[in-house]
Amino acid sequence: MVFDSGEYNSYAVPVHDGYIVQSSIFKSKIAGKTLTDSVHSYLKSQNVEVVPECMLKTVIKNGRAEKEKQDLPGFTDSTQKFHVDRMIKKMKHEVLCISEEPIAKRDRTYGFESKIY
Repeated sequence: MVFDSGEYNSYAVPVHDGYIVQSSIFKSKIAGKTLTDSVHSYLKSQNVEVVPECMLKTVIKNGRAEKEKQDLPGFTDSTQKFHVDRMIKKMKHEVLCISEEPIAKRDRTYGFESKIY
């Protein structure tokens, strides 16, 4: 079995004795964009604002460097959406992981490792 998941489609391709079984190829629209959109929806539901890196400036407060959002003139909504999507994709690749066993079979007291991003 070969599984390939891209931005818009995922494929499960059965292979027998080195040959693809054409009649059994499965295609699904659940892919990378689906996950990116789900992460974005979740962050919105938690009132988390995703600020693109290019909209952050470093300021010194009480001797410490902190990031602060800045307004950029001429920064269109579509440009901001592009950069937000890029940030979410980057976060998705660096932070999210797949469970080795179904969550339903896990011990309810199991704690997930938290990561700061």
